[in-house]
Amino acid sequence: MLSVVFLVLFVSCKKKDSDLGLPITGDSPLGVNTVDTFEINTYVEVQDSVTSNLKSADLLGSYQDPKFGGVQYGIVSQILLSSNNPNFGDINLISVDSVVLAVQYSSLTGVSKYGELDPQTFEVYELDQDIYYDSTYYTFSQVLTKPTNLVEVGSEVITPDPFNDAVVGEDTLSPQLRIRLDTNLGWQFINAQQNGDLVDNETFKTFFKGLQIKVNNGMQSNNEGAILYLDLVDLNSKLTVYYKEDTVARSFDFTIDADNAARFNQANFDIAGTYVEQVINDTLSGNYEFYYQANHLWAALEFPDLLAIKDNQGLIVNKAELIVPTQYYPTDELFVASNMFLLYKDSLYNDFLIPDYTNPDGQYYESEGAYKFLITRYVQRIMTGEYPNNGLRLTNQYFFSTATRAIFNGALSTNKVKPKLIITYSNY
Repeated sequence: MLSVVFLVLFVSCKKKDSDLGLPITGDSPLGVNTVDTFEINTYVEVQDSVTSNLKSADLLGSYQDPKFGGVQYGIVSQILLSSNNPNFGDINLISVDSVVLAVQYSSLTGVSKYGELDPQTFEVYELDQDIYYDSTYYTFSQVLTKPTNLVEVGSEVITPDPFNDAVVGEDTLSPQLRIRLDTNLGWQFINAQQNGDLVDNETFKTFFKGLQIKVNNGMQSNNEGAILYLDLVDLNSKLTVYYKEDTVARSFDFTIDADNAARFNQANFDIAGTYVEQVINDTLSGNYEFYYQANHLWAALEFPDLLAIKDNQGLIVNKAELIVPTQYYPTDELFVASNMFLLYKDSLYNDFLIPDYTNPDGQYYESEGAYKFLITRYVQRIMTGEYPNNGLRLTNQYFFSTATRAIFNGALSTNKVKPKLIITYSNY
C-alpha cells in the first residue's frame, strides 16, 4: 500500500536542522573537494495500491499520451439530499423539465485540466452496490452499476470549458461541467419521496446508492483529450431536478457533502506496447529514460558508488545538488509539474521525505529543462550511516489529485544533458 507519511510530513511544521553539511563560506583550512561523476541508475517504481477516496480534486476524462499510452479517469460518488423529506408538491400536477449534473472545475493547482479540450463522450450510471464514507478505495476499485446510461440521449458529447463562466438562467456561475440526465431520473426521485425513501440521507443512500461518472471516447489520437480536475464538494456541484408543479417552476438539489458523501476516483493506464511498459518490466531500460506519472509511477534514482568518497577520515558534506533533466517543457499541454520533492527509503524500505525538504528547491527550471534538488543533509546522513543508501524517489505534492507526468533523461540517454549528482565535501 502506498504510504501517505510523506504527505503528512510535507505540510508539517518546519524545524531547524543542526546537521553538519550546510554550505560553508570564506576561507577554510579543510581540503575541499567537488565530485560530479557518480554513477546513477534510473528506473521507475510502480505504485499499484494508490488510495483514491476523498481527494482534494476528482479526476474525469481520458486522453492518449504519445509516451504513456491511454489514460482514463472516472468518478464514483454518493449524492445526498439538500434537505430532508422534500415536498415536491402534488404529483398529479408535476412535470419534469430537466435533470442536470453540474460539477465545478477545481482550481487546486491553478489549472483545471491536463491535455487538450477536445469533445468527450460522458456516461453516468446508478450504482448497484453500497459504498461507504469510512472505507478505503483505490484507483483500481470497481463497483457494480445498473445497466442504463442516465445521460440524456443526444447530450452525451460535451466539449469541456473550464475557462468560461456557466450561465444558468439568469445566474452566472464559475466554470462547471454540466451533464444533462434523463428526466426519468427526476421521476424516480419524485416517486421515491411519495414512498418515504427521502426521509433523511441514511434512508436515501439505501434507496439510491450513488453515481458512476465516466467517459467512453473509444480510440483517441495522440495528444487528443484531457483529464478534467473537478471539485465535487463545491456548493455549485450538485444534481438538480428542474420541474413544474402546475405552471410554477421549481427545483430540488442533491449535493455531495465533504464530510458525509463517499467518493473516489477510478483510473486506468493502458501502457501496452509503450516504452513505459518496457521500463517497468526491465529496470535497465530506465537508464535511457525514466518517468513520473501521477497516481501511477514514481521516478527512482540510485547512487551505487556514493560512499566511494568516504574514507577513514571524517567527512563533512558542504553541499550536495541533484539535477534531473526532463524531455518536455511546460509550454506543452502535457506540461511538467512546477515542483517535485524527494523521498528516501529507510532500512525497511518505507518512504519518507528527505531531511532537506525545508529547502526552497525542487523547482523546475524552464530555461534548463531540469529539476534541481539540494540534498546535503540526506547525503551527510548516508555518510554517517544514519540512512541506508537505498536511493531516492521523485514525486509531486499533488500525486493523488492531478494527472501530470514527466519524462526524464536517464544516465545512458542519447540526449546531451543527463542526471547529475554534484557533491562538495571536506575531510577532517
